[in-house]
Amino acid sequence: MNSEPVGIGTSTVEVPNISTHAISILVGDRELFLPYDDFPWFRDAPISKIVNVEEPTRENFYWPDLDIDFGLQTIEHPERFPLKESIVLLGLLSPALLTSCKYLTLLLPLGITKQSRGIPLAPDA
Repeated sequence: MNSEPVGIGTSTVEVPNISTHAISILVGDRELFLPYDDFPWFRDAPISKIVNVEEPTRENFYWPDLDIDFGLQTIEHPERFPLKESIVLLGLLSPALLTSCKYLTLLLPLGITKQSRGIPLAPDA
């Protein structure tokens, strides 16, 4: 007879260190380093927003106050994901184009998703 597990598995993730060069997150017994050169979103972010991190699904980490998320592969192998280039591409989008959309969802080619999280950017016509 097989028994199904009761409830859902939970994993705790925390930020034990923020330095002038990087942040680190602790997932279970693993410590992962996110240097600002590869993850520039954290460089000027307030500490309170950096430490508010969740793991909504296994090996995916979400900072709700910053509205950014990264998968484990992106953190472990940032060289595989051209993070810096995507920041430049965002600057090419005109404000008129962005506000003409009811909802903004940009799926960047780097393992990060930036969404409006369902908040309208422009009033309904």
